[in-house]
Amino acid sequence: MLYNKMEAISPMFSPQLPSSPGKLLLSCPAHRAQEGEVTLTLYDHCLVETSPRGRQAVPFDFDLKFSFTASPPAVAFERGEERAGWALRSEADLGACREVLRGRLNQRGFHEQFKPKKKIGKGNFASVYLAEKLESGRSFAVKAFSKEAAYSEDKGKECLIKEIEVMRALGHRSCMRLEEVFESENSLYIVVELLEGGQLYDKVKAKHHFRPQEVRAVVHSILQGLREMHAKRIMHRDLKPENLIFRAEGTWDCVIADFGLAEFADAQEYLFVRCGTPGYVAPEVINIKDMKTKYEPICDIFSLGLIFHILLLGVSAFPGKTYNEVLAQNRASAFSFEGEQYKRLDPDALDLLIRMLKRGPHDRITAAEALSHPYFTAMDEEEQGDMVAELRSPEVACRQSPSCESPLLTSANPLRRLDKNIKKDSCVDFKMGKENVLTGKVDTIAETASSNANSVGKRFESVAMPKVSKFSTKK
Repeated sequence: MLYNKMEAISPMFSPQLPSSPGKLLLSCPAHRAQEGEVTLTLYDHCLVETSPRGRQAVPFDFDLKFSFTASPPAVAFERGEERAGWALRSEADLGACREVLRGRLNQRGFHEQFKPKKKIGKGNFASVYLAEKLESGRSFAVKAFSKEAAYSEDKGKECLIKEIEVMRALGHRSCMRLEEVFESENSLYIVVELLEGGQLYDKVKAKHHFRPQEVRAVVHSILQGLREMHAKRIMHRDLKPENLIFRAEGTWDCVIADFGLAEFADAQEYLFVRCGTPGYVAPEVINIKDMKTKYEPICDIFSLGLIFHILLLGVSAFPGKTYNEVLAQNRASAFSFEGEQYKRLDPDALDLLIRMLKRGPHDRITAAEALSHPYFTAMDEEEQGDMVAELRSPEVACRQSPSCESPLLTSANPLRRLDKNIKKDSCVDFKMGKENVLTGKVDTIAETASSNANSVGKRFESVAMPKVSKFSTKK
């Protein structure tokens, strides 16, 4: 596949060729005709060119990028100063190649494919834009990061790479979908689906009592996403109302977002070990002593149980008035379900809640088991059809407006500082700020040739990316 400079590139990469092939993408008999037919094969972690001269492999990694030229059809790859191209036979070949590669590799040419409409959020190293894809006219949310600012943080680059890797591995509709990743010299653009229904956090603030069918619908949606994640051995590790977003206004179709602390449970080493948000984190995570100790994706079920508690009762399971009080209660995670408020709950709802909040992870119900629990299986047909029914209350708090934060970002709450007794992990302790904090170069994405007064402006700004209610410690 990498033809002009393959000889120069291959020694630099020194890949280990996988034993089993993946999807065969293209065959180009006209290319390097003197050598016979050349094929491109996609392996798990490599792109492999096969020709009569042999096989050359280039591994997938964050530094390998690609771009396309429509006329004549061609795809170009680059890593560092090394560049190579592949001449395709048709526009159809170009489209097929792009559809496969866009989910695996970073692209060049964001400005040619997207038109920014307006800024809908901001953070430490990123701004979030509503953008239109010119090819289809569809709208997406785009997180634009300053590479200089983000990569300068301890584990900053690794954190972003891990988040992208996790999202690329997921495909369930209850998990925010990563569409594409673009990269330029100064910026990283993460394109995700646009979710317009607002955060669960905002609805909790605006309406502290949820109807039983509404609670059921929300929890059911989240459990479906967790079942997908946990089947792939992925744990979110920061489930909370701020990171749960409704797909559209007027529905209870809830989507898991913000995978900044997500991790593969079977990873040799966790990028972060003790991490999450006090008030929502599982006890086996918050109390971990040995930074090399592993835990399981079932930790997310405990977090969902705490959210479930809020939806059922309108109050937190840890009702402390200060950060330290909440943290202490969270560490203990000692529950008594004998109060009058629990006796008034639906027996199936109470049973599921208790099984979610088991302190011992081995005693806790799994996502798959929870979805088969009588709390859900006892629903009648009418209620099942109402899983994504219109809201009974027309208000949707904190819509995308200058006065509120984007659903892609974390809302402010009282627990917005680290425990002083927990060692700070600077990569995930990004402070939320009101003002723009320009700490790195970012590339222009607005229409440079347009004088439209409604254009986004000259540059993406690097502003505070909120990770502030989280805590974590390094290994």
